[in-house]
Amino acid sequence: REEGMRLLCEICHQEECFVKCQGCGIALCKNCYKFDLFGHGCGCVVPGYMCPQCINDPHHNPYTTGEM
Repeated sequence: REEGMRLLCEICHQEECFVKCQGCGIALCKNCYKFDLFGHGCGCVVPGYMCPQCINDPHHNPYTTGEM
């Protein structure tokens, strides 16, 4: 939801959006996002920013243990 020109976090609805979830696309603040590193066979590591639901969803995070 936008308040004036500020995009608010869609989880807490209080803080300004820091990043959008790479799984579902919702706006997340610095307190509500989850971070993970996705390793690839070539040696590349890509940062992942997700909401608490997507970080534990194997459709969005194939490396999940379901404990984040």
